[in-house]
Amino acid sequence: MVRLLSRGVALCAVLSLVGSPVRAEEKKITTVLVPEDEKPFTMGEKELVWLHASGIAGSKIEAKVTGPAKLKEFNLRPLKNGHPLIGNTSRGFDVQPTGKGKVTVELTVTPPTGGDAKVTKYEFEVK
Repeated sequence: MVRLLSRGVALCAVLSLVGSPVRAEEKKITTVLVPEDEKPFTMGEKELVWLHASGIAGSKIEAKVTGPAKLKEFNLRPLKNGHPLIGNTSRGFDVQPTGKGKVTVELTVTPPTGGDAKVTKYEFEVK
């Protein structure tokens, strides 16, 4: 449930970057791809990819991009009843292509206790 809530918060953050809702003929709307698994996919140069990672409070969250893309990071703070939820660390990642080719993004979440890090790898082709 927290993960779903976090994704909703994250998607709202990305959509706010894209702009205010207006009629389609006034402004072109950007498509934001939100992968729900690690299966490779293809995308267009004008599309964006939104990724999300979370861990227990104090976790270290890192992202590594390989290929023609740039990454913008966001600290996410989910709210419920107007108050921040505690107990987790969440980060969102806006991945924007800078050209055509294969892009790989690795998200690594390392718990503050020094336990095993969880690595999630996303691969996509920009056409």
